Amino acid sequence: CYEAYASVHALTRLAASKLRRRMITGRELFALLDQGDPVALSCLESWVREVALGLSSLIHVLNPGALVLGGGVMQRREVVDRVRAALEGQLLPAMMPDEVCAAALGNAAGLYGCHVAARKKMEALHAFPE
Repeated sequence: CYEAYASVHALTRLAASKLRRRMITGRELFALLDQGDPVALSCLESWVREVALGLSSLIHVLNPGALVLGGGVMQRREVVDRVRAALEGQLLPAMMPDEVCAAALGNAAGLYGCHVAARKKMEALHAFPE
C-alpha cells in the first residue's frame, strides 16, 4: 500500500495528472523541476510529504539509527534533503535518525542483493550436494 503513495510511479502519476499529460517519466519531471516549473515542484512537495509520512510510521516502530533511502530518485540530493526536512517536521527530535542518506548502490541495490543471494545459494549447494 505504501508503494501506491511513495514510489516513483506514484510521483510520475501525480505529476501527469497535475500537468494534464497522459504520462511523464521521472527524467522529464526532474527536467521540469530543474527549470523551476511550479506545478512540478508542487507535485514533488506533495510526494515528499507522503514518503515522509510512511517513513515516520516505520521510524516510530523500528527506531533506526540511520535511514538509507534507495532508488534512482533518491540519488538526487535535493530529494533526500526534502525528505529529511519533512521527517524533522513530523518526528520528535529524539526519534529522528542520526543519518538520512541515499543508498550508495542507488537503483542497482536490488540487483546486487539478488547477486549476493544467488551466490550464497550456489555456495551452499556446492558445500552440501543433494
